[in-house]
Parts: sequence; C-alpha cells; structure tokens
Amino acid sequence: MMKEYLVYIVEDEEKIADFINKYLIKEGCKVRVFHRGDDALEEIRKKAPDLILLDIMLPGMDGLEILKNIRKSSYIPTILLTSRSDETDKIVGLEMGADDYITKPFSPRELMARIKSVLHRVEEIRKSVSSGNILSRGSLKLDLDKRELLVDDKNVLLTTTEFSLLKLFMSRPGKVFTRDELLSLIWGDDFFGESRTVDVHIKNLRKKLKDNGFPAHLIRSVWGVGYSLE
Repeated sequence: MMKEYLVYIVEDEEKIADFINKYLIKEGCKVRVFHRGDDALEEIRKKAPDLILLDIMLPGMDGLEILKNIRKSSYIPTILLTSRSDETDKIVGLEMGADDYITKPFSPRELMARIKSVLHRVEEIRKSVSSGNILSRGSLKLDLDKRELLVDDKNVLLTTTEFSLLKLFMSRPGKVFTRDELLSLIWGDDFFGESRTVDVHIKNLRKKLKDNGFPAHLIRSVWGVGYSLE
C-alpha cells in the first residue's frame, strides 16, 4: 500500500482510465479522472495533485499542451501515457518537463513501478527537507528545505526529476555516474524505460543552467560512461 496520494488521471479512453483508477484506489490513493484536457487543466489550477497521469491524445486540449501550461508555474510530477506510435511525442514530452512516460498497452506491474518510482523521488526530496541543508556551488544554490534551485537568489523552476538529478550531482561533485547508476538511483531498479531518458533530462537541466549563466559543460559528459558535475 502507498500513502494516500492525490492522483489525477487525464485519459479519454474510459476502459484505460477505469483500469488505472482501480489499481490506484487499491494502493490507497485518492483519484480523480478527467476525460478532457481543458477540464483537467482547470482543476489542476484550483488544486494541485501529487501526481498527474497524462494521456497525450486528448479532446479539448492535448497532453503536451497541458504539460506546457503546467510547467509555466509548477513542477507537479507528471507521467505521460503514450501509444507505441508516439515515439517523437515521448521525447518532446520529456523535453517539455515530463518526469516519465509509459507506453500503452501496459501491465499493472509496470504502471505501479513507474508511479512508485516518481513518487519515491518526491519522498526523497521531502525527506531532505527535514535536514535543512543547502547545497551550493558559487552562485548556484540548491535549497533542500524549500525545494528550490536558486541562482543569485532567483528561483529556477525544476521538475522533480531534474531536482533529484542535480541534488545527486551536487552531493558528489566530480563523481562520474553511469547512465545505469542514474537510472537505478533516480528511477529505481524496477524502471522499465530506456537509458536515453537520462540524456533528455540532463539536456533539460543543462539548458536551465545555461539560461541562468552557467556553462553547458557544468554537467560534463564522460564519453561512453555517463555524467558528472565539474
């Protein structure tokens, strides 16, 4: 059983929505189901959930447009629900700030593994809050208490996954992490996805750092191995 998380399912196929709803309730979650994107976005603005399961193909407003709107002001953990033909949309979704994606059709085990992986990251961040630590590198400060990245006291919005990655890098500067290590430490040993997921999140993190005055190679690529924070 999981904690009583509030999860929004945004899925227009009723059978799939009901299938997910059933397993989340079984795990102890509170669930709300939306079949239209615009209806979901309106409710998200009123009350933010702990997690959003977001289908890409939706009536009213598609999933990528919803994600774009969410990421303007919020880092709510979001998992995209995609079809096998949405290969480009998967990468675009990750680049826009999705924490993960799951491809239809999926098994209950894979679904719950993905959900628990993302929520585990959230819990790890919350645990670090109690320590009150601030990780810093020059003008770059990661406030674990407030869950903020500060650059010259300016708050830079990070997704849950980006925050977890930067926290790991800043905790061990110079340490080279392989992609498999990052997948295990951030996504968990039960992760079903591909290693390129790491690359997309690193790309997003680098862009945010570069946009705020840091060199792109602050997070260094180690050819054939992985990444490290210089």
